[in-house]
Amino acid sequence: MDEEFIKVAEISEIPEGKMKAVKIDDKEILIANVEGKYYAIGNRCTHRHSDLSKGSLSGKILTCSGHGFKFDVTTGAVAWAPLRSEVV
Repeated sequence: MDEEFIKVAEISEIPEGKMKAVKIDDKEILIANVEGKYYAIGNRCTHRHSDLSKGSLSGKILTCSGHGFKFDVTTGAVAWAPLRSEVV
């Protein structure tokens, strides 16, 4: 299998505990540096497609600025979602 790598940032652009949004073709990707390891997930919230790069990163948990949904950037999985009655 051939693997293709596309350079999207310098390591210095994403210090530990920070994130950077990039666009590759038509895909929005969020790169997060968690304890010196880099993880890439989609940059849109699964709830209302908010820009996740505007959220906050604490350890490996990214909190969306839209409605507070939380994602584990190391897996891309939803770590917490508000109850239906709490979501606008």
